[in-house]
Amino acid sequence: MLTILGLTLVSTIVYHLNSRMNTVEFLPQAAEDLLAFKVYIQKIIRADIRTQLEEGDPREETRNKQHPLDPPSPFADYELRVQKWRVFYWIEGETVVILRIGVKEKNRLRIGGEEIRL
Repeated sequence: MLTILGLTLVSTIVYHLNSRMNTVEFLPQAAEDLLAFKVYIQKIIRADIRTQLEEGDPREETRNKQHPLDPPSPFADYELRVQKWRVFYWIEGETVVILRIGVKEKNRLRIGGEEIRL
């Protein structure tokens, strides 16, 4: 056990060895989608991407992560629900690729200025 300035580093080292971090990449269209939102909305979406996809298991189906998409999406295999926003992604090994980000209101999904009826 290593203690520096009263802090024990063993727990930090063990935490990093036991944690599983995925790489998250944004396609250019997804980055544009994200930047189109106000900054506080971007922070909300990025926080959920970090906790659900980067730090968590992006393949695990939860209330906010859906696979396979029903109805099937032309954008991705997976969908992350962040309040009224939707993050569409696929997984390549340990890398999560964010394809598009949109906003869902009732039965309409808007992505990059386009409206998609669901």
